[in-house]
Amino acid sequence: MQNGRMIVTIAGAFFLSIVSAANAADTNESPRQAKGPLAGLPSQPGLHVEKIKSLGDNAWLSLGSPAPDEKWGKARGRSWSSNMPGAADLGGAFVFAEGVHAYVKPDGHYMNDIWFYDIYAHRWICLYPGIDVKTLAPRIKDKDLTLDDRGLLVDKAGQPLPPLLIHAYGYLGYDPDKRKFAFFGDQFGNYFTTGKGGVFEEANLLFQELRKDKKLPSLSPSVSGSAADPLSTRAVTPGSAMRTEEIDAFPRRCLAGDVRRA
Repeated sequence: MQNGRMIVTIAGAFFLSIVSAANAADTNESPRQAKGPLAGLPSQPGLHVEKIKSLGDNAWLSLGSPAPDEKWGKARGRSWSSNMPGAADLGGAFVFAEGVHAYVKPDGHYMNDIWFYDIYAHRWICLYPGIDVKTLAPRIKDKDLTLDDRGLLVDKAGQPLPPLLIHAYGYLGYDPDKRKFAFFGDQFGNYFTTGKGGVFEEANLLFQELRKDKKLPSLSPSVSGSAADPLSTRAVTPGSAMRTEEIDAFPRRCLAGDVRRA
């Protein structure tokens, strides 16, 4: 993405791979229907789709800026985070990670927002707008957010606070069989936000105080999400092993396996 403009090239094969994989998926058992922001996907192909299909070798097509999400606007660029995992069954790709370190958007939300680019409709869909920075510490003080038995900060419904991720690098992926978007992250694991003067300095101190002297399970930083329930996620804290379990998260359900390091 450059200057807010989306450029598609046939050489990248992104669109063709999405379409080909979607056609192949038609022969498989029908997956669960998506809920929430991704309900109704894939979209009906727009006029730009035929233009993309007709491109010759080494040809480029400027699509202009994707249409904004009705409530949250447009996704921002991400530094060191070029990976956009494609989801053929949904007709698009996910965007996650940060741009400027510890950036708080003008609307007051931290830039751990999650987006989906709908290639057929050439539009942005906001799956999660990011943490509301000003309300985070007060929510911990008011016990609207508390510590669960895994050492995670959760709301009253048991949903974990979404994680932080500085750069995505190659840490993003999409499992077409399980229909899950997967990424790495950790609550308050971003050192740009929790130090002196950081946007989550107070919240992190409150979080660490809640965890003090508690015996907690050793878990590696990890988060996974489900496309069928698009905002489901699993967040765990650093340690020597990755242990996953079924939990609900802001507020949909995700089921993951159990993987331990050798």
